Amino acid sequence: MGSSGFKSHLGALMVVLNKVGMLVFWRYLIVELHGLLEVVLDTRDTTSSDSLKNRLRSRKKKQIIVDTLDLTDEVSLPVKPSPVIIDNLILSDDEMTEPGIESSDKSSTKQSYDQSEDLVNPEITIMVHWRCLEWKKFTIRKYQTITPIFQHFAKAEGVSEDRICFEWEGKYPRITDTPDSLGIEYLAMFDGGTAAPTGSNTRTASPARSKLDANTLELKVQRKGVKRPMMVRMKKTDQMIVLMVQCAEQLNLPLDKLKFSFDGEDVNKSDTPADLELEGGECVDLFVSS
Repeated sequence: MGSSGFKSHLGALMVVLNKVGMLVFWRYLIVELHGLLEVVLDTRDTTSSDSLKNRLRSRKKKQIIVDTLDLTDEVSLPVKPSPVIIDNLILSDDEMTEPGIESSDKSSTKQSYDQSEDLVNPEITIMVHWRCLEWKKFTIRKYQTITPIFQHFAKAEGVSEDRICFEWEGKYPRITDTPDSLGIEYLAMFDGGTAAPTGSNTRTASPARSKLDANTLELKVQRKGVKRPMMVRMKKTDQMIVLMVQCAEQLNLPLDKLKFSFDGEDVNKSDTPADLELEGGECVDLFVSS
């Protein structure tokens, strides 16, 4: 083969190699570009996923903060319960029934609202201007008779109690009167002196005691073994402790020595006339323990 023939074959071979090389090159380039594209896409997906995760974390964090703030705003401070007022009696928190606890005994529940003896029968101050010369101060309970005042001046003057007389706001208190029967609420000032043996202290009782108003009823209290019953007045809205205290004062006995019943049933301090269906004139039985 001559040199010209060799060169011709070599040229043809180079052409073929060039074509093959270009094909390989383009194939290699396509593969590389495809790989690079996958890397780019994976990176983008990863970035997007991370971004999404970050956004979710951020939103969740914000939601937690918002939720925390909302909970803080809605927290209410404990409120102290208002005192309960029953017939002008204010009950403290300690006297109120604890919330959430129900008693199966209705009477024991009502007992927690009993008016105390001191509130029902408070002390009243009575000032006596004796013979327009001197003032004397006396402390008498609301349902206690003013007998001690008569006794004091009778002893001081050396006369009988029926010789002692008082005047207060146009009324002439009797020895059996009480601050309640006279309508004295806190303080009263009597003018006092001695009278002739006829006994001025036996004058007619004050009008406030002689008539019953629409809100007051009168009950008989019959003591066992005693023929004459005691007559006791109380408001229709009062608790029965008011009647009990008056009986204790009239008998000069401690309240815990007295037991009351009506129609064979025990009367509780917290009962009211309405509870017992009392309308006035009924008889309540009284038993005195030794």
